Amino acid sequence: MTPTTADLSPASSSRAPRPLGLWYGLLAPPIAWLIQSLGSVWVTTQACHDSRGAGSARWVVIGLAFVALAVTLSALAASTLARRRLRHGEGGPRRDMMALGGIFLAVTLGLGVLCAGLPALLLGKICEATR
Repeated sequence: MTPTTADLSPASSSRAPRPLGLWYGLLAPPIAWLIQSLGSVWVTTQACHDSRGAGSARWVVIGLAFVALAVTLSALAASTLARRRLRHGEGGPRRDMMALGGIFLAVTLGLGVLCAGLPALLLGKICEATR
């Protein structure tokens, strides 16, 4: 059986989401949240140990939160795009579940990143309270 011109068109080949995009949407939010959480704890403990480091540490923690939020939002976009493509084409239940899982993880861990970044606004008072 030979392929027809409809099978070789760019529209038919770009319809199915790439597996790498599905894996990125599924794994990027937890990894970003983990790095942001561990980095924030490490920076905060170092800042509280050194009495004059709370000011600059605040910006490092806020920067970690923004980077993690950007990664999480890009993973949400990748998973949403994959889900839309799967709705209109053949992708199978595994790919559909990966896209839905990526959306769920990006939303929930995106909120977690925001909540974990909030204490950075009070970093000086947190360090004073722990002394």
